Amino acid sequence: MQSFLKIPVLHMLAPNGSEPAFTLTQGIVLVFYLVTSFLAVKRFRPERNPTGLP
Repeated sequence: MQSFLKIPVLHMLAPNGSEPAFTLTQGIVLVFYLVTSFLAVKRFRPERNPTGLP
């Protein structure tokens, strides 16, 4: 990590986080978590105990 800061040639090659690959990956991960969260909430069925006893 420090090499990227101290060596000018490496500093030019260091990723800055705004490349298309980073953006695409973040978008895919965001959609994945949104879909899995939605499905988890939709399919959640709490245990029903009408007597109130454990």
